[in-house]
Amino acid sequence: PWAAIEAHARACGRVLIADECRASGGVADAILARMVQRHFDGPMDAVRSADSYVPLGPAADQVLMSEDEILDAALKLLER
Repeated sequence: PWAAIEAHARACGRVLIADECRASGGVADAILARMVQRHFDGPMDAVRSADSYVPLGPAADQVLMSEDEILDAALKLLER
């Protein structure tokens, strides 16, 4: 999947990762690191869920990122 990620990043000129894993050590870290290693120089950011176990049911709303957080991050990234 790296080739597809890099191709889309270069086509868009920006990268926003929505990572439902924990804020620390999630897949977003690996993707951002790879983009830096591959000399991608466009703006990059990530929206991540809280550092917590992932609960089920209504409790999930307390730790998982929201659609509004993703939208806000995307709009801020477009300004850069």
